[in-house]
Amino acid sequence: MLRPSRRGWLTGLRWTVAAGLVAWLIGSGRLDLTTLAGVRWGWALAGAVVCRIVCNLVPLVRWHWLARTQQLNLTLGTAVHVGAVGYFLSILLPASVGFDGVRLLYGSRLNSGRRKKVLLSIFMDRLIGLYALIFLAVLFGGAYLRQPVLISLVVVSAGTLAAVQIARRWGPIRRRVTGVTAYRPFGGVLWRAFVLSCFGHCSGIAGIYFWFRTLNVPAPALSVCAITPLVNLLQSISLTPMGLGVTDTASEVLFAMARVEGGAEVITLNRLLALLVSLACGIAILFPVSNAGVTPAHREAACD
Repeated sequence: MLRPSRRGWLTGLRWTVAAGLVAWLIGSGRLDLTTLAGVRWGWALAGAVVCRIVCNLVPLVRWHWLARTQQLNLTLGTAVHVGAVGYFLSILLPASVGFDGVRLLYGSRLNSGRRKKVLLSIFMDRLIGLYALIFLAVLFGGAYLRQPVLISLVVVSAGTLAAVQIARRWGPIRRRVTGVTAYRPFGGVLWRAFVLSCFGHCSGIAGIYFWFRTLNVPAPALSVCAITPLVNLLQSISLTPMGLGVTDTASEVLFAMARVEGGAEVITLNRLLALLVSLACGIAILFPVSNAGVTPAHREAACD
């Protein structure tokens, strides 16, 4: 655990790096703000919006599945409601107290005395999402470069860094929760969650493709499929807040290597859309979180 002074210094450094990279992108002409201002509504933009909504819903459905295997009181409607609150508050709160913190808070309230089970469900949710992203990065990257061994090494290295970040953030889980094996009897649910995660990541890839179409930039579908998971892996490492600057620069460089222009603009637009959707989720705060639809069997399990 970092001391408050060190945490503040590190946060300031991350924002400084993010601001510096964004300023460099704008100053060098790699990030054209006039292009962002010229975006107009059309079928491609509508597709990007739909893909963004799907990306936000998939982790909540996945969490619902994983929580129910442990007999936690969490209906699908409640999971979506709590997730919407989490998306909104993640804009206002630090990352460590944002989306996952809100899920832990409400999940613990709905399952009194089962905090460890709630923690475990969130941890497994994050882990499966990361594995699915690594799988797609290796699959599409290997197909694009036709060098599956090389791309596997690169992706596994990036995935390891992302896993280290998760381990640092969720260190208390590894020390206090020893019930990961509780998911062994639910292999079918884990596979469904993995497939659902792949679908969610593919929706995110499609969203990036739609952004290129919105900007009237010709981008081969395979290039987008190969590069987008790598950029998302880099964002999961959380080098800067929301990956600001870092993912924009990586996207610009990687897409330029594939002879595709507009990598920085596309990632910036995608981030702005994510912020707008998260702001729209703020309406969920106006309604109390309930767990209607929980069966008596689950209520009894929560009291065990």
